[in-house]
Amino acid sequence: MDKCAACGGSLELGFIPDVGTAQSWLAIWVAGTPSTDKSFWERLRTGGGVSLEDVEAKVIDAKRCTSCGRLELFATRAPEPGTTLVR
Repeated sequence: MDKCAACGGSLELGFIPDVGTAQSWLAIWVAGTPSTDKSFWERLRTGGGVSLEDVEAKVIDAKRCTSCGRLELFATRAPEPGTTLVR
């Protein structure tokens, strides 16, 4: 079992949801820097968000220490279809 880096307590697996309008997705980590090069209409449609076209994405798994509450985040697995907004 994994141990907390801060206190040595046990870690339990969880996740951080990315909550949107009427849906929840798994939060992701994206390689590189965010691209905001969008037209006015695209920014209006997406609420001014960043582009996720052709990105390398990994699902964020979160582990929480049952003793001190510390969160440790890991991004090691590719998203499965339907779990994130990345296609």
